[in-house]
Order: sequence, then structure tokens, then C-alpha cells
Amino acid sequence: MDAVLDALCEGIDALDPDLMSSVLLADPDGQRLWPAAGPRVPEDYKQLISPLPIASAMAACGTAAYRKERVISQPRAPAHVPGVRANAVLRQLAEPSCDAARASERPSGDRVSGAR
Repeated sequence: MDAVLDALCEGIDALDPDLMSSVLLADPDGQRLWPAAGPRVPEDYKQLISPLPIASAMAACGTAAYRKERVISQPRAPAHVPGVRANAVLRQLAEPSCDAARASERPSGDRVSGAR
């Protein structure tokens, strides 16, 4: 599955050199998201958000998984993200925007969330 998810991200990223897509998967208890793919995403960032809590105000991905709906953040300098250990690194990795897809159920019962 890792190769398929990486290929998905690479295909999305190929559409625009400024894109940096990733896939986050929920853990079995549905409380946290873990980076599963995203070849362009810096390892420092992946480590900082591992795990990313699923909560009502937890960045675009955590919020989308909590609400089960699409969340789009506007371009901005990143602010302090509650529960994330090193917010200075987040400020260095400022994204122009984030578009997180809603969480969905797969036939296996696993929860999936995505962002681009």
C-alpha cells in the first residue's frame, strides 16, 4: 500500500511544482492521524505531526477527520498548533494553503483522510 500511496502523491505533485501532497491514515482507535505517504513532505514535518490528533481545531487534516468534511485553510503564516511539539519548525514550513479531504470509511472499516 505504501508504494500506491506514494505514487498517488507523486501524481498529484506532478501537476504543479508548488504542490506538496500527503496522505495521513487514522490509527485503529480513530484518535490520531499518521503520515503514510508524501515524498515531498520534509521528514522533520512528518516527525512533528506524528501523530496528529483528530480534533475540532487541529490543523486542516485533524479537523477534516474530526468533522468528516472537507476543510480548506487560507494562505497564512502558521500559528501555534496545540499538541504539536515544535511549532518553530511549523513556521519554517509555512504552506500557502491546505485542502484536507473529509474522512471516509473503507470497506475494511479503516478511516482514511487525505490532504493536498
